[in-house]
Amino acid sequence: MHLTYNIVAIVSILGVAGTASASEMLCATAQNTVDETKCMSAEIDKADRTLREYLDAAKARISRDQIKGLYLDAAQAEWSRYRKLHCGDVYQYWVDGSYRYRASAQCQIDLARSRTHDIWAAYLTFVDSTPALLPEPELP
Repeated sequence: MHLTYNIVAIVSILGVAGTASASEMLCATAQNTVDETKCMSAEIDKADRTLREYLDAAKARISRDQIKGLYLDAAQAEWSRYRKLHCGDVYQYWVDGSYRYRASAQCQIDLARSRTHDIWAAYLTFVDSTPALLPEPELP
């Protein structure tokens, strides 16, 4: 009796958790692979636009503060290379299934969001109570 009740409780909890994460999943309403690919592509573009906005703001602050000798552009180029290689590996890992594009796209989105947050924390915030130059970006 107790074992059956525990199994039912676990299945119920997992069902609710599965539903919650599915509703938060990007492009969850896509009807087919083509729709999902288009949607995920748009999400990558959105994450990349936000990253560019934060990078531009960081560069403007660096210029305004007349700080010399920083490697932000070089670091960004290396980060871009890393993302391409890493997410390419994710695509290749899943190459035998239609999940490959979603996995690679999610990788690109997550890394862009993480990088955006890193840029925000390093260049667009202050050590005192001065408000940040841009809002804190969403983390993956």
